[in-house]
This record gives sequence, C-alpha cells and structure tokens, in this order.
Amino acid sequence: MVVVYVYWCFCCLLTIVSAAWLKQEPASKDNPFASILYTAVVRGKVALPCDISSPSADDTAALILWYKDDSAQPIYTLDSRRGDVDQAHQSSGPQLENRAYFNMINRPAFLQLDPVKEDDAGEYRCRVDFHKARTVNTVITLKVIVPPREPLIVDENGQQLKGLVGPFNEGQSLTLTCSVTGGKPRPSLTWWRDYTLLDDNYTFCSDEIVENTIYIPELEREDFRVILTCQASNNNITIPASTTVTLKLNLKPRSVEIISSHRPMSANRKVKLTCVAHGSRPPATLTWWKGSEKVDTSDGSVVTEAETTRSTFSFLPTVEDNGKYLACRAENTKIPGSGIEDSFNIEVHYPPKVSLRVMWVSKKPDIQEGDDVTFGCDIKANPWVYEIKWYFNGVELLGNSSLGALISSQSMVIPNVMRRLRGHISCSATNSEGLGTSDAIFLKVKLYLLIDIDCVSLYLLIGIDFVYYIYSLIFILLYYIYSLIYIIVLLYLLIAVGYVLLYLLIDIDFVYYIYSLIFIMLYYIYSLIFIMFYYIYSLIFIMLYYIYSLIFIILTTCAI
Repeated sequence: MVVVYVYWCFCCLLTIVSAAWLKQEPASKDNPFASILYTAVVRGKVALPCDISSPSADDTAALILWYKDDSAQPIYTLDSRRGDVDQAHQSSGPQLENRAYFNMINRPAFLQLDPVKEDDAGEYRCRVDFHKARTVNTVITLKVIVPPREPLIVDENGQQLKGLVGPFNEGQSLTLTCSVTGGKPRPSLTWWRDYTLLDDNYTFCSDEIVENTIYIPELEREDFRVILTCQASNNNITIPASTTVTLKLNLKPRSVEIISSHRPMSANRKVKLTCVAHGSRPPATLTWWKGSEKVDTSDGSVVTEAETTRSTFSFLPTVEDNGKYLACRAENTKIPGSGIEDSFNIEVHYPPKVSLRVMWVSKKPDIQEGDDVTFGCDIKANPWVYEIKWYFNGVELLGNSSLGALISSQSMVIPNVMRRLRGHISCSATNSEGLGTSDAIFLKVKLYLLIDIDCVSLYLLIGIDFVYYIYSLIFILLYYIYSLIYIIVLLYLLIAVGYVLLYLLIDIDFVYYIYSLIFIMLYYIYSLIFIMFYYIYSLIFIMLYYIYSLIFIILTTCAI
C-alpha cells in the first residue's frame, strides 16, 4: 500500500509539473485552440490541464465543459453563468463515477482523475466559455498505460519458483524461464543478477504473454545465495513488476588435507591421523583408504562445523603397509563425482627381518669336506641396517676367526670346509628400530675320501652312518627269521603235549610211532633250517664286521 501511495503521489506531481511546463498560451484571435499529450497509469492519478484565465482582466469564465472523444454530451460541467466562478456548480457524468474533480486553485486549472482506468484513455477537450471573450478549446490526448502482472518463474520441469529455491548442485546446469501476461503496451522482460543486467532477450509468445529464458551451463560457487530477478516494465513512470529467486546450492569440497606429525611411522605403534575438509555444503563425508581398501575408522571421531569437516582416528601401521597409498577422501554425497582426496605413501620403519640360506656349494648339493660354502644373510629392514654380524654356535665370527671365514656384509664364505667345523651358523642385523636375528642353519659336513689303489684313483663317498644302517637292517631281518624258527619249536612242544594226552586215551604204541615219526621229521627240519640260518647269519655278520672295521680304519687314518 505504501508503494501504491508513493506511486500515485509521484504520478500526480509529474502531471502537475508537466502541465505547468506545457502551459498553453491564453486564447486569442490567433490561437483559439490548443492540444496536449498526457500519459497516465491504471490505478494512478492524472491531472488534465485547462487554462481558464481570460484574455481580458475584466472577464471570467462562465461555463467549462469537458468532452471525451466524439461524445456530444459533456463528461464534466462547471457552470458559473449565474455567479462567481469560484462558487460555480460542478457535476460529472456517470462515466467518471465520482472520480473527477476540477481544481481551479492551481494555474493552470486541471481536471483530476483518481483512480485512472484503462477506459479513460482517449482524447479530452476542455471548452471554456467566457462572459465577453470567445470560447477557447484545449485538446488533451490521454494515453493510459496498463502495467504488466507479476512475472512467473519456472524451471525446466515447469515447477514455479519464488524466493529461496533449490538446492541445486554446484556444476549442474540451470534453465529458468520467466513469463509475464498483460500490460499495455506489451512490456519488456529482463533478467538481473543482483543489480547487473543479465539478459534482455525476450520474446512475444502471443498478444498477452512475453517470455525470457536464461541458461546457466554450470553453476559455480559464486552463485551460492545469488539473487536473480525477472523484471517486467512497459513505462518509465511506475516501478517495474518483478519476481526474485535466491539460489541455494550444494557445494563441492574445496580442499582436503591430512594432518600428521608422525612421518615416518614405526611398525605396530599407533599414530593419530587427522583429515580436514573445507568448502562443502552440506559438510563433506570423509573416508580413509589404504590402497583400494577402505579403512575402518569406527574408533575415531568426526566433527562438522559450517563448511568444515574434521575426521580423526588412530592408525596402526604394519610392516606390510610400507610403501602403500593412504588417502583421505572428501565427498559431498549430494553431488555425484564431487570427491577429492589428499594422500601420501606410507613409510613404515621396522626392525630387521633376517633369514639365512646356503647360497652356493662348490661341488655337490650336499656339503662335503673340501667344499667352499657360501652363506647369504637376507635382510628386510627400514631404515636400512647399519650393522650385520655372523655367529658360529652362538659366538660372533670375526674376519680372522678359526673357521677361516671370509665375511662381506650380507655374505660369508667358508673355504675348504672341514668335518670338524660342524655347527650352527646364524646372522643378525641392527637398525634404528632394533635387532633382528635369523634362524640357525646346522652345518653338516660329509666325508669325501680319495683312496689310491694301484695308481687308480677311486673316489668313494661313504658315510659311516650308511654302513651302520645296512648292518642294522640285516640284523633285524635275521632276527625275525630266527623268531620264526623259534615258533616252529613251540609247535613241536605243543605236539609233545598232545602226545601225552593221546597216551592217556588210546593205544600207546600207535601214538608212539606217530609221534616219533613227526618228531624226527620236525627235528631234522628244524636242525637244518637253524644250522643254515646260523651259518648265513654268522657269515654276514663277520663280513660286515670286517668291512665296517676296514672302513673305520681307512676313515680314521686317511681322512685328515
């Protein structure tokens, strides 16, 4: 209402000023007729001037008549023929509906219409009859402007928008169509961003509708809370009709950073990691990733404030994590593809992991006397070790040890290894994280004999243990054969018992002959088998005994 009232006052003032500026000359013989063009706005006010001053000082207006267009009947009458003009009788026709008032105080006088209607447009003629002077006519063409209605804003889906709208996603496109109906003359339709003209390309869809469409290919962070206004205007008198929308946006994370004061990390020691993301609206969701594996941060905490998100959790690095990729990813779940991340390669420090192996034997797969044996100490450590040690039976080996070992950092060579050097070999390594020791390898050296017989070199690789095992095998075999014979003897005893029983039951002579026959047969069989195996066993035993003794003498006298 305040705006309308100000607008009416403005129109009235403009009309009065215009009338004063366009004041016609008094009627004369040379200028009995004058014409003026006026503009008014529907629901506003307008003052149509009419100069009622007489050319003669002793003359006054007797009758004032207002006509519209070609009407023969006046629409407004002021009659002072029977009295003073200031006390003249005024009357208006039904067309003005008590909206007209003729003001004679101002100079020039004017007919005020309040409020103005669209039908008031046309040509007005003010006829002034004086008592003495001749009649003067003033013609005023009134142009009535009909303001447009309030513009209507819709999105690409046809949904009406007004005020705070959205949220829209940062990076998406936006199409807004503004349309307005009514207005005479047809209005112009423009888009404004805050107070800057954005687009003035409007189209007339029909006699009643005007449209203007704007397309924003990609919404940016600067578009957050921006005010877009669609204005419809068809004159420079009234305030343009307008509708505004304020854009509400979902914003992508602008930055993400991992904060950690513990780099490099130590294996199996918890480290507190913090990730901070800024610029996301609503606040970003933070996730931690180790390579392609999502890290469980359920024991941590997440704090959000405005456009900032902070995630903190305790990370337990392992040796296997060394060199892996640790990332913190920030993402606005409302905006697909909005994720950004900060990452680093994990560096884990850990004590040496040491393993020992036989790298090379000079002659055969088994270690034999006279071979050159090379041991390798494999080390996995971060940072790298600063000390490597070798041990024989738990005693540290130095370069001038009795083994004659040649030590070179991660390898050790024992040349011309001897059987007396049997024992446990191990190694250890030390770095800033601690000490690592390998499992021991038992150095087992087999004899390697060279026997000269009639200038013919025969290489015999014989192990005392092998002869012992062969001898034991034959002994066990013969033992079981002897046991079999013993079982046969037991059977013979059982038959003897049977003979006694038969003796008590039947004829003794018959049983005696049968028993004697079986006994003699079994006796000779038993004696034959026993003597045969006894001599075989004795022969093999004596043979192996002498072979074993010979080998033992050879080994003890010629091996060293």
